[in-house]
Amino acid sequence: MAKFPSLCNLLSFLRRLDPSSLFRILSAIESFAEEIVRLRLHLTIIMGQSLGSASPKQSKDELLFQFVLAGNVEGARALYGHGANLECTDKEGNTPLIVACKDSALFYVAKALIDLGANVNAYGPGRYGGTPLHHAASRGLEQTVQLLLLSGGVSCVLL
Repeated sequence: MAKFPSLCNLLSFLRRLDPSSLFRILSAIESFAEEIVRLRLHLTIIMGQSLGSASPKQSKDELLFQFVLAGNVEGARALYGHGANLECTDKEGNTPLIVACKDSALFYVAKALIDLGANVNAYGPGRYGGTPLHHAASRGLEQTVQLLLLSGGVSCVLL
């Protein structure tokens, strides 16, 4: 920490605060971080649109997958509001919801995608294919399985 004396001073200051003041400061920092995510998203979309087809640009759908994998619920919601497709698929045929249902750490992302209208019975094809429910159940993600069942997920999907 010797390289960052201002960080040491900040930590020293924070340690002296009473819990309620510290909580208010941390809440403000969290709100600020959420605003940075929203601004970054808007800039990404604006820059992507302004660069045109001459420059390699990341699609909204690709960015949605990145937000899902990062556990960024607010970013995923904002991107959906800007036209990202909840039913898009990656190279393996997974939808964003299927990706979220493969990892217990992404439960809140899965919940947000369902709240936005993602298809809980979308089927990802291929050797390791299946629905979000299949993937969550095969990994023992009980909380995610319950969410999917309560949201209309079925255990048997006819193709």
